[in-house]
Amino acid sequence: MAYKAVLIDDNKNTVLSLEYSLEWENLGIELAGTAYDGRSGKELIEKTDPDIIISDINMPYLDGFTMVEESGKAEDRIIIVITGYDKFQYASRAIKLAVFDYILKPIDDEELNDSLKRAVRKLDKKHSLENQKINTVKAMMTVAITNHRDDTVGNITESEKEPVKRGLVMIGALKGEPSKALLERVETLTLLSSGNAYSIVTEERIILLVTEKRENSGWQAEIEKLKEKLTTLEELSALGISSEKEETASFYSLYLEAYEDLLKKSKKENHMQVSDLQENALRLADSIKGMEDYERIIEEFLMCTSGSYVAIQIMALFFCGRIMEEHKTWRGELDHLSFEVAGITSQKMFASWLKTFLAKIDEIREKSSGKSELVLLAVRYIKNHCLESLRLETVAEELAVSPNYLSTIIKKETGITFQQHMIQEKLNIARKLLDDTRMTIDEISIAVGYENYISFYNAFRKNVHMTPSEYRMKKGNCQ
Repeated sequence: MAYKAVLIDDNKNTVLSLEYSLEWENLGIELAGTAYDGRSGKELIEKTDPDIIISDINMPYLDGFTMVEESGKAEDRIIIVITGYDKFQYASRAIKLAVFDYILKPIDDEELNDSLKRAVRKLDKKHSLENQKINTVKAMMTVAITNHRDDTVGNITESEKEPVKRGLVMIGALKGEPSKALLERVETLTLLSSGNAYSIVTEERIILLVTEKRENSGWQAEIEKLKEKLTTLEELSALGISSEKEETASFYSLYLEAYEDLLKKSKKENHMQVSDLQENALRLADSIKGMEDYERIIEEFLMCTSGSYVAIQIMALFFCGRIMEEHKTWRGELDHLSFEVAGITSQKMFASWLKTFLAKIDEIREKSSGKSELVLLAVRYIKNHCLESLRLETVAEELAVSPNYLSTIIKKETGITFQQHMIQEKLNIARKLLDDTRMTIDEISIAVGYENYISFYNAFRKNVHMTPSEYRMKKGNCQ
């Protein structure tokens, strides 16, 4: 990528000389503009939002330091000062602005050229770290959705180390395979000055977590513009939006809220008959797994019933009845939930009831899996913390047992070791991230906790029996 630079000096000959003598393109820099005084320089900076500012100090209207300060975001820019004055006269202000380099006139092109090379290396490193943090957030979002994990919005974005005030989730239903052009447009639309937006691609949806910075204003106006622009994208058939919640709210709950809103906006009107409701309810019940079925079940319920709460009640009664008929040992723990069906009077109430019902099925299945409570807790902990540098000792301490005992019982009851569980969970998340072609395989390997690409490649090939590239290509061809 080319970084933007501006050149500001009240000596026009200096500006022209540098503009044409430096090989900007070879340096990886785009010269976005020039100016000849502090006031027009400030306007240029605000207009172009450059990565690098090359400026004189003593200029008409505003001196170089004041110009940079008043333009804002000084801490995010590389500032190179060129001047005929001794740098010690301005040491305190230069330190305050974290000036990158100080070049005395007459300017040596080679010296400035070297300074710009170092500036580009610094920017490359900064952007690499920023991308790594963003990819970590994307991986955390994927874990939360995959494992139905109740991480708060603040915890999900913690790697960015930027205070969050509140957030919301948007889900766009894709008409087909997301094109590179669409993903780039989404990236551009979600560059907010008052907050951040993180998007992942999963199945046939784009999921966005949009957060407001704690010390910014104008977020609400930007959100409204973002909603409007996303709604007009031809590649999206519908856009679901959650409510806005504080950073302590559950990201997964916001995701489900946005998904439910998406279904309301995209559902098809159907003519309903009780026989149809029964048939569909029995079909869904016969393939029930648990919370992982939530999206599929609520989508089918709303489509079959057109959102009518009376029809939802009827279909839910058939659904509950069939499950308890097929799984008689579950009856004692599901009975009270089946009685609650008659009290459902809205889509929102049904969504809440369904989450509770499916979570209870997950709980029953876990208890009857033949695994001890300790192992179930350990495996669940690994699932939820697989992106961290998790050690057996940490999990053992969390569960108040010795590491040796935990290691032995995990292997005995599950057939695989603690470390193999960690690898499996990391690769589960990696497979989902491979759907998003904006992320390179190297970036995905870092996001899921591998120190280098080779280790990730070897683990993926051993466990999935194909390379990450082959998996991405195969998935793309299947879609």
